[in-house]
Amino acid sequence: DQSAQSSTVISSAMKALGVVVQQALESYYDGTFEGGISLNLGVAENAVGLPTDSTSWRFSEFSLDQYDVIYSDIQNEIVLVPSDLDEFRAFLLELGVPEDQIDSLDQAIMPSPVYD
Repeated sequence: DQSAQSSTVISSAMKALGVVVQQALESYYDGTFEGGISLNLGVAENAVGLPTDSTSWRFSEFSLDQYDVIYSDIQNEIVLVPSDLDEFRAFLLELGVPEDQIDSLDQAIMPSPVYD
């Protein structure tokens, strides 16, 4: 957590490396480890999260209880996190975000290449 570095840092996502290493070691020892591949791990695998210690929680309009509900909903696949730009676009459209605003987000996320 980098919230102690500046008062402008509200929070920072944390990787649960200990959990991921434990999962990898367990799969190695039970013979299911697949080396040489990239994994995208998230909330569903307990691999990421926000710091929830009372000294780190700086949200004033978002409670720890609300965070826990969202985290649980992702783990239980009630909320599906988009994994690519097309899924993200569909997710935003489903939420009712106007298409022109999504187009602006697309440019911020994936700017057009600049050729010299």
